[in-house]
Amino acid sequence: MNLDMQAMYDLVGERLLEIFAAQVVGIAVLDESAGILRFPYAIEKGVRFHDEPMAVFGFRKRVLETREPLLVEVITPEILAEYDQPAAISGEPAKSAVFVPLVVAGRATGVISLQNVDREHAFDDADVRLLTTLAGSLSVALENARLFEETRQRNAELALINDVQRGLAENLEMQAMYDLVGDRLRDIFDAQVVNITVLDQTNGLVSFPYIIEKESDWLPTRWPPIGFRKHVLETREPLLFNAITEELLAEYGQPEVLVGERPKSVGVGPPRRLGEGRPA
Repeated sequence: MNLDMQAMYDLVGERLLEIFAAQVVGIAVLDESAGILRFPYAIEKGVRFHDEPMAVFGFRKRVLETREPLLVEVITPEILAEYDQPAAISGEPAKSAVFVPLVVAGRATGVISLQNVDREHAFDDADVRLLTTLAGSLSVALENARLFEETRQRNAELALINDVQRGLAENLEMQAMYDLVGDRLRDIFDAQVVNITVLDQTNGLVSFPYIIEKESDWLPTRWPPIGFRKHVLETREPLLFNAITEELLAEYGQPEVLVGERPKSVGVGPPRRLGEGRPA
């Protein structure tokens, strides 16, 4: 069975919850190019947190630099100061924790953390040894899944490019091109809703030459950019939300529903540049 990367992280995180006396489990992945940590899996007392990238600091920084596990049996103000670690990044402050690096080919690629917010001495050396052993196997499995995902994505990109080139060679009209790309995106991704949004620079309105939800086409409409799309058009950066919460909707000024049903996860791609670099 070939799991995608997120499914792998979810599987690993849930198994760690079963094995250890941890109320908090986090899998942090190092983005070396950006110098930040991403959290494909983070949970506290049954509540999942959506991925909020952060700088590399504190306990995790030490573990990444040394590639050695770190057991903190009692988290005191003095220890927090020594490692330049905030008492709490999100949720409740932990009373004990263990951090173990994910290492591939001698390179630290991430950190697995277990925390307990109620008890000191919740973890011991045996837990560190077991988690270190598991992390070694998990590092290889996650790296293989990452390589598989990169290959899948690259093949999908090439297929989409080939389809667009074929459309251009056949001199397809614009709507036919949108349909061609939209249909291909539906084939590639596990998405129930796919839409292509186009910004009209003359009137500042967006239109949807391709929009579909669960096999149903929606009538084209126009409105000013709002919410997630407005943010992406302004920043020219993608957005990815594995869980859409009320707080997230409020932060971006995004209505719960534009058409159809409310989504539970969403990815919004950046605009392409046309002409003088204006977003399309």
